[in-house]
Amino acid sequence: MQNSPNLRRLSDYLSKASISGPLDLTVYPATLPDIEMRKPSSYFQPGPRGGAPSKKEPATAHKVGGVNSRIAKLRHIPNIGNTGRAQIAKDAKREIPRILLSAGAAGRLGYKVSPDMVPPLTSDMEEFSDLPTRVVVVKGDTYDVAIALHNSRKIMEHDDPMPVCVLNFANAGIIGGGWLDGHPSQEEQLCYRSTLSATLLPRLYPMGAKECIYSPQVSIFRENEKRGYIWMWPNALDPLPVVSVISMAAPKHPLITADMKYQNVTDRNFMKDKIRIILRTAAHNRHQRLVLGALGCGALGHPRQDAADCWKEILREDEFQGFFELIVFAIFDPGNTDGNFPVFYETLHDMEMYQDAVQ
Repeated sequence: MQNSPNLRRLSDYLSKASISGPLDLTVYPATLPDIEMRKPSSYFQPGPRGGAPSKKEPATAHKVGGVNSRIAKLRHIPNIGNTGRAQIAKDAKREIPRILLSAGAAGRLGYKVSPDMVPPLTSDMEEFSDLPTRVVVVKGDTYDVAIALHNSRKIMEHDDPMPVCVLNFANAGIIGGGWLDGHPSQEEQLCYRSTLSATLLPRLYPMGAKECIYSPQVSIFRENEKRGYIWMWPNALDPLPVVSVISMAAPKHPLITADMKYQNVTDRNFMKDKIRIILRTAAHNRHQRLVLGALGCGALGHPRQDAADCWKEILREDEFQGFFELIVFAIFDPGNTDGNFPVFYETLHDMEMYQDAVQ
């Protein structure tokens, strides 16, 4: 079995475009030769307190941290800081109920997934798709990459009716981590830009050691921080992008050796068990296109090479062959050689897996 031509073209574009810098796919969608991909064509500003959002033409003035900022559409803006992001979170929390009403409420609530709910995968399951899988690693934001995959659905040879499924590097005990305080980490960024926080109910916390939360329907309504969190609003032709989200927490600060490996084999195996649960949750919910990342390899102190090796070992296991079409690791890259991107790229980029022959 071979990957479809358009899938290969898309994944090649994603990987090549990201080499020169982080992907900004909400502004510059992954346009391939002879392939037209849509992006949100209009934006909205939140309405007055108690009022509905109002449709507008693409805006160059928007609210960032309570300060009116006029920016060119493609201009890079400086980091707005925790105070500005806290205001972004406050605005989002106020507007999310209206966005949910507009987008439709079905499926918006998340639910907890325990290991017994997602047994090991087998090729005789109804969810088995008999697909070759390609893995690519890109410098990019989780939602920006998901939007690119969402926009490409119509041009893929294989029809996948399910939303792109993304991984949220979750806080095990607090909804959205520090998003209400303006923290800049990955989970917080997902909450600033989407209805994710509304799907993470208090009764689902704390998560158990091998539990995750699955949110079937999350609408993305804002662009990234570089773009000033501009609001997006749908029209009849361009609905808001919808993704599914798996929220999984990595263990905190495992012991590591001098050569940057897990010191305890139990910690390494625990991480591999979490990866299996992530992939099983996606497969049992029929997701074939995933956006994953360097789970735990930031403030939580996991050894990036050993963590990347864990992903590679699991993806090569027979259990996971034939269920996924495209897996993209979206890696934040601070622009230094000690970041996660070089390690994950060297370890995982351009892997191709087949049901009967692991490459």
